[in-house]
Amino acid sequence: MADLLELGAPPSRTDHTELFVLELPPYASIYLGEEGWMGGRARRIIAGFWRAVGRRPPDEPDHLAALLALYSELAEEVDGEPDRRAVARSTMAKEARRALFEEHLAPWVFVYLREVEAVSGSKVYRAWAETLYHYLLGELAELGRASRRAVHLRQTASVPDPRGERGGDDFLAALLTPVRSGAIVTRSGLRRVAAGRLGMRAGERLYALRHLVAQDACATFERLAGYYEAAGELHDALAPLAGATASELGRRSRHTAALLEDMARSTTGESG
Repeated sequence: MADLLELGAPPSRTDHTELFVLELPPYASIYLGEEGWMGGRARRIIAGFWRAVGRRPPDEPDHLAALLALYSELAEEVDGEPDRRAVARSTMAKEARRALFEEHLAPWVFVYLREVEAVSGSKVYRAWAETLYHYLLGELAELGRASRRAVHLRQTASVPDPRGERGGDDFLAALLTPVRSGAIVTRSGLRRVAAGRLGMRAGERLYALRHLVAQDACATFERLAGYYEAAGELHDALAPLAGATASELGRRSRHTAALLEDMARSTTGESG
């Protein structure tokens, strides 16, 4: 496929592992779950959707490929034979298709694909991400603007202020939980935060982020704030089509950025 489309060298196993295993695993539950990990309540909700539309959930019901395949199946069912039962099935499929997109794809897939373009060293994967992004944007325009927030947003809170009742660990974990913070922060993103001035520890992202904060909290918070501001701009650009979900994610991104900027100022005052 890479040769036919003249995209250059096809991706290697290393490219695949680096992108889809280490940086951006393609599982919706990571980006929609309150824990920021694969599985959990977000995966159970998505599996329930599969059952609701008459399908047996696969072993990984939240995998992007599985969700796109289900979306495609539902789209095909919309165009059926013009008898009464077929019309009823088509109407149900149309509503199911809309629900799948609004609840389980739109809240994360657009930001995810932009991160793939930013992180991947493979021209093929970048082209795939750009193509899918614009295709799904067209689907979003066809489906129409959503009037309510996705269920995953209704069940989670935004990033807490660590100076309140909840401590710093929950704050740092929430920064790395996309549905709470409004942005996807990869290891590459944390390396950009370090940007040569701070040491980047190997290990899980939360461990690496703790180490960055311990070295220079002010610089870390300031650089992270810019990261969330950029995510907020992407959500805001999608809001006219994506509706309430994108608007809420934009609000969460800006809340996170403002909180980090305030934390940076507080840290500077303490050090002074």
